[in-house]
Amino acid sequence: MAIIYLDDFARSRETLAINRRARTVARTAPCEKNAQKVEPEARVAAGLLARLRLWRARARHRAALRFELLAQPDSVLADCGMTREDAQREAAKPFWRA
Repeated sequence: MAIIYLDDFARSRETLAINRRARTVARTAPCEKNAQKVEPEARVAAGLLARLRLWRARARHRAALRFELLAQPDSVLADCGMTREDAQREAAKPFWRA
């Protein structure tokens, strides 16, 4: 059985890949290859879009972890120092509360 740790630093490989793409998009905002300067509005828009994608990926990952926690038997939850009620309370959290 695997032990599940729920914290803000637990990220899947997919989330890390999205984070890398977000930084790349923010640095290379939509522009021509030979352009000297990127418009500030384009850079802001690209950064905002990248942050929204990252936020969505993190929210999905956290939700998956919470529902995986519900599937664990009581013995595993006890090993983590949780009760079934704690797991149900954690799974019932809305996505904006990490």
